[in-house]
Amino acid sequence: NLSLFSTILVDTFSGSSIDKEICVFELKKKSEMDNFFFIHFGGYFNEEILKILIKNKISIPVIYAFCDGIDFGMGACNLESVPTIFYPFFKEYLNLKYIITDQSKYRVREIMFGDRNNFRISQIEMVKDWLKNLNKLINDKNLTEWLTYSDVYLLENIFQYLEGFNEKILNEGKELNLVRDSCSSLKFILKELT
Repeated sequence: NLSLFSTILVDTFSGSSIDKEICVFELKKKSEMDNFFFIHFGGYFNEEILKILIKNKISIPVIYAFCDGIDFGMGACNLESVPTIFYPFFKEYLNLKYIITDQSKYRVREIMFGDRNNFRISQIEMVKDWLKNLNKLINDKNLTEWLTYSDVYLLENIFQYLEGFNEKILNEGKELNLVRDSCSSLKFILKELT
């Protein structure tokens, strides 16, 4: 409930074009001394921001990544994309504890085996591309090794890792108006990485 906080705009940074902007807000709890920062960015691919955060060893305990459109939709235009279903891999690099998303941990199976992405020639090649893009950001020796595995073994490792985190639906039977209308019917999933 944001009414419990007072908000201060700390800074705004404009990118190379008018459409690129990063706003940093400090939220202070009115009843306590606790405060935290909220960073909103627009006009950037998520991967551009993630690269900066990882490079500068900035801890991000919560990522709100909703309706990203990478695995199904217009977000696929970014050839360097990492879909939000793979964000748990950022856990140790960002000290990430929670992800709020519309994509359940079981979505990865649907992407690889479902018919919604039948325009792809090979689902496993798409997944490998995403893992390669992810590894460009974190340079993880385990991911490098995984990419040498057979397709079946690679999928088993991905499923085992991504399905190992607890999830709960935040808007079960509730209205949450935190997204644009086109995404308002989706479920808000809290993915717990701790």
